[in-house]
Amino acid sequence: MKWCATGFLLLVVVAVCPESVFGQTFVWTQTSAPNNLVCSGITSSTDGTKLAACGEDGTTLGAICVYTSTNTGLTWTRVPTPYTPNPWIYGALNCIASSSDGKDLVLGGWTTYSTTNSGYIYYSEAAGAAYTWFQASEPSEPGTYLWQNWNSIASSSDGSKTMVAGHYVIAISTNYDLTWFFAPIAPNQRGYWKTVVCSADGKKLVATDVIQIYTSTNTGSSWSLTSAPSNQWSAIASSSDGTKLVACNDYSIGRIYTSTNSGLNWTPTGAPSNTFWSAVTSSTDGTKLAACSYSGNIYFSTNSGLTWTSNSFPTYVRAMAASADGTKLFAGFNGGGISVGQLILPAQKFSASTSSSGVALQFNGAPNCRYVLYAATSLNLPITWQPVITNSTDANGNWRFTDTKFNQYSQRFYTASQ
Repeated sequence: MKWCATGFLLLVVVAVCPESVFGQTFVWTQTSAPNNLVCSGITSSTDGTKLAACGEDGTTLGAICVYTSTNTGLTWTRVPTPYTPNPWIYGALNCIASSSDGKDLVLGGWTTYSTTNSGYIYYSEAAGAAYTWFQASEPSEPGTYLWQNWNSIASSSDGSKTMVAGHYVIAISTNYDLTWFFAPIAPNQRGYWKTVVCSADGKKLVATDVIQIYTSTNTGSSWSLTSAPSNQWSAIASSSDGTKLVACNDYSIGRIYTSTNSGLNWTPTGAPSNTFWSAVTSSTDGTKLAACSYSGNIYFSTNSGLTWTSNSFPTYVRAMAASADGTKLFAGFNGGGISVGQLILPAQKFSASTSSSGVALQFNGAPNCRYVLYAATSLNLPITWQPVITNSTDANGNWRFTDTKFNQYSQRFYTASQ
């Protein structure tokens, strides 16, 4: 339940705003990451506090960069980037993954300036300190670096297992990136592996070779072709147990499909078709999904893809990540920096009363939990919610705040979320 307050001179009227007006939405905030950052990959810790992003700095062609944040994107630090011994100068960083605590990072590189594969895999266990980077070696040739155009990285929650999808191979490590092996792909190895994801324990894998989707239940030792329709698949996401999957494609008849049985069956969702989808995310339970398109729209669902709502941006989203509960989204733009989205979850028993000092707002929530109060001056779409204050509930779950500035507006609407 939400409340709205309207004030005209000395008359103040407080009334309940219809639930249908609000629904669930994301409040987006532009972070301090450089606005000219061409973000090609972004990753998040489980709680959404620790982030890492890779790409180009937007000022010099081929100037690779890695940024990290330890406060949900409020501030960012540019960390040292790996040395790239490529014979080609413009070897970009294309994808990034982290352990669930955000400490261990893995990077994948590629280049469009070579007719052969010329990207490397880098990993760091710096735990947010100096970020000393190491390069992954070929399985059969120790000391010879893995050399591919790497497109996608996945990591188990503890960081012990890593899977990287490359142009011709899927490389896998099961010992914190120290040694690697190439996954045998059956029944049809097409090459140009576009994306790979895994369950929290790293045992269940899902990968696409652009046209078809494959699954593995043994960390890539063997694979099965799923019943997903042949399409130009661009991105996949998985629940933590690997049973709920969501996949999108970027062809002219682009659709988003979901599976609730580890890829055995697939169902098209109600997300718009004829859309070029570029990335997709999933909460650990598979209920909260988000997908972005080249047109600049981000669509999200809080019911496993049954219905979708959209936010619009001026430039297309190139990379996206989410917190484990799906309530925080992190969007990396093609030359537009990074934005953070917070899902507004309605508080319970939201009530208000007026006095000479202001509007007293209160509701019930989780005990000892932080909630953010948002306000808007209009319900005309798109609604612009602005944060007012962040307070925590008491041991009984009670939250209270008095807005003394409400009479500065002709009308003001309120909502709150974690």
